[in-house]
Amino acid sequence: MAFYEGGKLIKRLRKQKNITQEELAYSIVDRATLSKIENGKSESSKETIMALLEKLGFRPSSSIDFYLNDEQSKVVKIQNELNSCLSMQVYDKLNPVVEKIDALIKELESDEVFMQNPRNKQYVLISKATNLVNKQEEPSKIRLVLMEAIKFNIVTFDENRIDEYYLTKNDVQILNLLGISYAKEGYVSENTNLLDKGINVFSGLKRNYELHCLDKDEMGLNYPSFCYNIAKYIWEDKKMYKEAIAVCDDGIKVCKETFHFRLLPFLSSCKAVCLFHLGENQEAETIFTQSHSCDVLVRNARQRKRNKSTSRRKI
Repeated sequence: MAFYEGGKLIKRLRKQKNITQEELAYSIVDRATLSKIENGKSESSKETIMALLEKLGFRPSSSIDFYLNDEQSKVVKIQNELNSCLSMQVYDKLNPVVEKIDALIKELESDEVFMQNPRNKQYVLISKATNLVNKQEEPSKIRLVLMEAIKFNIVTFDENRIDEYYLTKNDVQILNLLGISYAKEGYVSENTNLLDKGINVFSGLKRNYELHCLDKDEMGLNYPSFCYNIAKYIWEDKKMYKEAIAVCDDGIKVCKETFHFRLLPFLSSCKAVCLFHLGENQEAETIFTQSHSCDVLVRNARQRKRNKSTSRRKI
């Protein structure tokens, strides 16, 4: 997708959603620059185009052509290394990966040009919050960093209005971490208020995707995880079995429609447990068997993908 085509898409999506240029441009570019992008008069960066499209619920990350100079390439290399380390989820403050993450974050923070962009500042805060999780810091401390990060795009953020916002990829990551922080602390400490806050955040994200997400791949990647987190906590703590089954069905449906099956075994198992508690033993057993078969297929597919990747590296 060339830049001028991206501008046309942004303009069409913005008008479909009845969003003003001021609303879409906020925290990303000024209104005049957005107008030039929409009319094909500005070759903005990939990062800017992506941020605008993400805010509109469309995330074609692999289809936008872009060129990087040496300095930009260096920054992207650091970010790729940082993302790789963060994806390990070590949950151990003594693990060398934790120290490496801190070093990479400091390297980004020392780049004045990089840190001038509010979206980059937000990315750094997300990375810090994720590493605080690795260090097993107090959840309240993690949430302070997350709340600072979300306000780069949503100044007057309200946890009860998540479904109304036009979220970027960064925003979704922040809110997902926020929901996990609330729910885990609430579940462990048996604090109903915190657990409810976590469920509320996941429910807001679920509704937001139902209302605003246009990208099928993005829907498949994230929506089932919101469903699983909601279902898991409402049946384990609140014994809301019928409600949990309905949420699982929503997630299962999206898994099948988008061909993203990673969470299908977990959603199916959760549904089976709820059916068992409702006395539907035969149906529960059938779904348990199906979820196990699906889990085997998913794991085999992952192994084939890893083997394929390894073979390519050897070549």
